[in-house]
Amino acid sequence: MGELRFTKAGDNANRAVCDFDLMQTQRAANHNQGIIINAACSSYEECSSRSSYFRREFFCHDTAAPRS
Repeated sequence: MGELRFTKAGDNANRAVCDFDLMQTQRAANHNQGIIINAACSSYEECSSRSSYFRREFFCHDTAAPRS
């Protein structure tokens, strides 16, 4: 299994890096004004034919939804 490292990147942000044998994934998340932004970047070793990719997700709290 790979090595996993977590770091604090500011008051509202965190970062994680995971090194696998042929792939490295970096994730960053931050929270600002009720929105959580989660970004992921995955890259592969040069011997792999797979392309690197980036993904960003946004999450927000729906204040209009009734709470039970």
